[in-house]
Amino acid sequence: MASSSEAGSFYAGLEDLFEPFSTVAYPLSGRPDKGVTAYTCECAPFTVKNDRYGACQITLLSPPNEDTAKKVGDRLSKFFSKHCYDGQFNSLWINVPNPVSLSVLGKIAPDFQAGDAPRSDVVHDSQTNQTRCWKWISKKECSIPPGATHNIGGTAVVVDKAANTVLLVVNQGRPRWNLPGGSYSREDKGQPLWTTALREAREESGVEFDLVEDETPTLVGQLSFPGNQLAPAINQTWSLSVQPGTSDIPLNPPEDEIKIAQWFTHREITESGDTLSEYPIGEEVKLAVKAAFERQGLSLAKDKSFMSVFSPTRTLSTKAT
Repeated sequence: MASSSEAGSFYAGLEDLFEPFSTVAYPLSGRPDKGVTAYTCECAPFTVKNDRYGACQITLLSPPNEDTAKKVGDRLSKFFSKHCYDGQFNSLWINVPNPVSLSVLGKIAPDFQAGDAPRSDVVHDSQTNQTRCWKWISKKECSIPPGATHNIGGTAVVVDKAANTVLLVVNQGRPRWNLPGGSYSREDKGQPLWTTALREAREESGVEFDLVEDETPTLVGQLSFPGNQLAPAINQTWSLSVQPGTSDIPLNPPEDEIKIAQWFTHREITESGDTLSEYPIGEEVKLAVKAAFERQGLSLAKDKSFMSVFSPTRTLSTKAT
């Protein structure tokens, strides 16, 4: 992240090269709209933000025409070379609203080569309807995945059966109760998807909890997002039983990612209406928790190097014997 002095120099550099255009409301990563200054370059207005991931985001509010695209690209390249390669940013992004022709895109971002993994790429963002060009400029290993055909994720129903509780989180910029989870990453390579769910649950709670050894993680749900941001997404939900007393350990979620992490009883979640403790809660969360407690999911029946087979788990009887 840029320091206050670096940020001051960065924005001073903008004002040296570009004329302020207006103040506009522009949404970023689902956060509430905030007034940001737009600049103009060859009659093409754009906004600039340095985000919490160390990226410099240039977003054109309208694509330039063929005649001015090269001038825009030259001036942006000049700005990048003077103010963005001094270590304060990990990556550069140019976001252009669709439709935009490949010839215009090539003139705006001539140094952002599609498919030059793992250093740069051009991707379509279906949520914002933008074409986004990115380039990794840090000396550190690139942490941006190359363009993918699908995104795979793992979500955890973390259950402390001794206390009859489940862990829920409220993500920053997404004010609703969610199950902890995230995307399958390089560090998960070769591991079953429930390990992704476990890793994310530990990170988002700030607690390195352990699982109950004799209880195998159970697949209790799967969500599909065909209109996901950069590629269609599939997210599996896994029930993970943690050691008794885990819910008594103080939670320490990362403030930049998680607003609230909290344990709730099974009944509080499944019998809640549309809200729980002041925040909305979705039906998919309640269904996953219900499935986890009633063992109405899928369990691993066969595991081979080329294929994993899951079959329905028998619903355990709750009647007294």
